[in-house]
Parts: sequence; structure tokens; C-alpha cells
Amino acid sequence: MDLIRTIAIVGVILLHAANDLTVQQVNTLEIFRWITVDIYQSMGRVGVPLFILLSGALLLVPSKENEGMWEFFKKRFVRVGLPFIFWVIIYFIWDFTVKQQPVTTSYIVQGVLSGH
Repeated sequence: MDLIRTIAIVGVILLHAANDLTVQQVNTLEIFRWITVDIYQSMGRVGVPLFILLSGALLLVPSKENEGMWEFFKKRFVRVGLPFIFWVIIYFIWDFTVKQQPVTTSYIVQGVLSGH
């Protein structure tokens, strides 16, 4: 599991590090650089699927088979749900104070659903 996690971390870092280099205009003299960056990005794209596979493997541990759905979500609410609620509140405070957005229920519902 640690080896898979390490490969996934390196892949995601490699993907993000090489991302900005392919956005630039490419002329015939820079084609070698573009191909090199493309190879790095191709190698890095394995990172996200490995993280997803690792999460699934760790969630499906046989010792947790008797865990019900409510116990599953209750355990993870503190680690996932509370930070989500905290950051939603922070982002809405930012929108209402700095960006001067109107405080309406429809704006809040639309913001939560669209994720902006």
C-alpha cells in the first residue's frame, strides 16, 4: 500500500509540475521540449487512478464488513463533513464581505450545488 501511495503522490506532483509547460506556443525548435513534457504528463496521469484504487482497497478491508452504512458515514463525518461545512462557511463569508454578493437563500443553495 505504501508503494502504491508513493507512486501516486509522485505521479500527481509530476503531472502538476509539467502542466504549465505545454500551454505555451510551440514552434519547430521547441518540439523536443514539448514531447518531453508530454511524456512526463503521461507518466503522471497514473497518480489519480491509483489514489482511487487505494481508497477503495482500504475501505474494503475484511475487518469492516460488519460495519453498517450509518457507522461508515458517522466515522467519516468528522474527517470529511465538518471541514467541508467549515470551508463552505468561510467561502460564503468571503463572497458576502469581499465580493459584495447579496445574502440570499437562492445564492447560497446555488453556490453549494454548483461548487463555485
